[in-house]
Amino acid sequence: MDGYRAPRSFNEMRFRAPNVAERFVPRPRVTALLQQAAGRPTILVTGPAGTGKTLAVADWDRATRRARTAWLCLDRSDATTERFWVSLVSALTVAAPDAMASVAPPAEPEVDFLQRVVALNGGRLRIIIDDLHRIDGGSALDWLEDLVNWPPVGLQLVLLTRHEPPFPLQRLQLAEKISDVRSSHLAFDEQEADQLLRSGGVSLGRDALSELTRSTGGWAAALRLACLTLEISGDPDQVIDTFGGLGFNISQYLWDEVLELLPPDFGEFLLRTSVSERLCAPLASAISGKPDADLMLEALAQAQLLAHEVTDSGWFHTHPLLTRVLRARLHTTSPDTASQAHRGAAQWFEANGSPIQALEHAIASADADLIGAVALRTGVKTVLSSDRDHFADLLATLPVAATGSPELIVAQALSASFGRATVQPTAAIELAEAAVAKLPEPRQAVSGGVLELLRARRSFSDCDGPALLGHAVAARERLGTVGDTDFPTWELLQTAALISQGLGELWAGPPRAAAEVLDVALRRPGYSTTSKSHALSASGAMAVALSHEGRIALAASAADKALGVPEAPGAAVRHHLQWAWLARSEAELESASLEQSRRSQGRCRSVAGDRLHPFVDIALGISTGRRLLRTGELDGAERALGQATDALAAHPGLPALRPSLVAAQVDLWLARDEAGRCVPFLSPHGEDTLIGEAPPVVNARARVQLAVGCGEQVRATVAPLLNGHGVPTVEAWLAVAAAEDHQRHDTRAAEATAKALAVAAQDGVRLPFLRPGNQLASSLRRHLEVRGTNRELAEWSLSTGRSARVPGPRPAALTDRECAVLLYLQTMASNAEIACSLNVSENTVKQHLKSIYRKLSVNTRRDAVRTARASGLLDGLD
Repeated sequence: MDGYRAPRSFNEMRFRAPNVAERFVPRPRVTALLQQAAGRPTILVTGPAGTGKTLAVADWDRATRRARTAWLCLDRSDATTERFWVSLVSALTVAAPDAMASVAPPAEPEVDFLQRVVALNGGRLRIIIDDLHRIDGGSALDWLEDLVNWPPVGLQLVLLTRHEPPFPLQRLQLAEKISDVRSSHLAFDEQEADQLLRSGGVSLGRDALSELTRSTGGWAAALRLACLTLEISGDPDQVIDTFGGLGFNISQYLWDEVLELLPPDFGEFLLRTSVSERLCAPLASAISGKPDADLMLEALAQAQLLAHEVTDSGWFHTHPLLTRVLRARLHTTSPDTASQAHRGAAQWFEANGSPIQALEHAIASADADLIGAVALRTGVKTVLSSDRDHFADLLATLPVAATGSPELIVAQALSASFGRATVQPTAAIELAEAAVAKLPEPRQAVSGGVLELLRARRSFSDCDGPALLGHAVAARERLGTVGDTDFPTWELLQTAALISQGLGELWAGPPRAAAEVLDVALRRPGYSTTSKSHALSASGAMAVALSHEGRIALAASAADKALGVPEAPGAAVRHHLQWAWLARSEAELESASLEQSRRSQGRCRSVAGDRLHPFVDIALGISTGRRLLRTGELDGAERALGQATDALAAHPGLPALRPSLVAAQVDLWLARDEAGRCVPFLSPHGEDTLIGEAPPVVNARARVQLAVGCGEQVRATVAPLLNGHGVPTVEAWLAVAAAEDHQRHDTRAAEATAKALAVAAQDGVRLPFLRPGNQLASSLRRHLEVRGTNRELAEWSLSTGRSARVPGPRPAALTDRECAVLLYLQTMASNAEIACSLNVSENTVKQHLKSIYRKLSVNTRRDAVRTARASGLLDGLD
């Protein structure tokens, strides 16, 4: 249509001031009162419906504005602090998009944040909050009271409400923090009433004007009705008599003297559309069936039967009194028409991204089937959002006729699982399961998939990885036959199922499977619309999966991405960052940043608080044990691993952590020269495929083989890991290098060392090279001399070995003759050649060698040279 303007979204229009109507009467007196009240940080404007407070404040704001103005029209869902803050931040974003783009709004109300926004807007900001009465009894009022008590410098707060809020107004007024403009101030005087009437083409004599103003009390709504009646009837005396009568019933008057005089199409249009307090052309068309709804809205606005249009939005506020009269008449005279109108509104709101409004209209329609379908779809969208409480409250208002809907029972189970129902979640799920069987496909598949996701949530709470994995896979299977056309939030359900499956794989299976599933989840379109808590957990779990797979560079990058979310999370979701902090601490440990890893572990526990997940707690314990092993604090490592062992025994549903714990325990015993304890410890774990074939256990088994003199078995043991990447492959090649070295296969040992360095350099792995032992240090020196690849890593490793050398029990002192023999060992000379050089017998050389071996606790020439070099015995000898 010519001149047609598509409406803005339903929610966005709450953040815009109303238009000044064509027949709006400026009121300098009221503007001056408001400007005088602006001398204090907060203005409270109170008055019943129809007093004109909204338009008066909007006109004053336009006339006196010297700074940005954010406008927020509240609705019932804003009663909670969390939801109110979301709406306020949205209003600020609409008013000052550039300033808001430069800051990260917290998830919970912060006065300091508002002070920053004021500063970004030149030190002045006005926030107008309309319909404050809609959030009576909500927690948001408590925060608003604090804001009124301690407002940011430069902030002007204006509150519009039908009655006084529960603030200590007298104390606030004495403290000069608030000023009020009441309904008596807003009442029209005779001059203003005359201007209002003249704007409608009506002129009254002084006596008639005085009587009308007196009889209406200067109430703007009544004066407009009188003006409308005078335009229609043209009999001033009759109008004055009617409005001044003692028994005047304005509701009956509206119907008999105003609405009945409208053309039939307009009266029917107003009746049907009265089911919604706000209207735009597409919504009005969906409710009324009128294709020319936009023209009808404009005509009614011109006649001032619709209160006013919100600035540049395409939306109209209906007059509250008019709406009540029309709605009462509609439900009394034509309940079927009312139900049909609510159905049309529910479908329109749901299709246009307003699920709570859709559910409100579905409930008002009393259509049980529609209520169930909309409730289920709304629940999927809202249970993890700030609308969760409003959703549960709406379910509590359902009519008895709707309670038999299978989908509604599933929606109630959904609400129960998130803590907002009297029935226990398990009982609710069982009840819903029986009801779902009655549904046809694809509705049965959708409801069944939702129930599997609720079971997965329960398994998550129970820390039961295998069960979580099973229910998530079952959910994906049930939802696999469904598409967007069958269920608008299908993508969101599929993404939730993938995230649940990824967490199940992380807790119960190999980390590679978890990383693959979570990677798919994070790439799905539904991930961008999932809740912040789900998104933080999923991205953090992805980083943990990469870390446990040994892909350190990727894990560090994923953790940093998860921790660098664009909006700083508030306390309500901050604990979900524990997964990302766990991954970062593990990545830092594997990159040999031990102190940084310790600090990140502290941050992990700090953000989690009393909501530290057992998986994270156990993983932190294992990491702590491994870090202490590297610093030689064996007693501390034993305590940390012991606590992790006890915690894992209490949570058998987290089997994926066992391989790392087993490997760390083996390394502790090897560090204490207790290799004999390792073989029987590893034997039973070898029978469990999940543990026995896990890379950490495979590499631990290879280290035990080296310790007990079975080096020839090492290559076959670690063969499955040699073509991989990350920590497991680095450790596997280092084990092979040590085994080949012990067998005097120098070329093979050199090749294995080079491959270990190459994989480590590529994936950022350094921990296995930190403070190298004698064998590894010798291999690295030979590598630098012969190959020289990845020199930086090799030299760094050798430097940590030298800097980490600490005084300790030195080998028993060697005699001068033994030192001389030791010097020749470096040259690879034979016993006969050493004897000839020292002018002694070959038997004497052999006796010296036995003494050297005994004092250095070694068995071969090569080990004797390594130990002597590491102990400094060769320093200064030539």
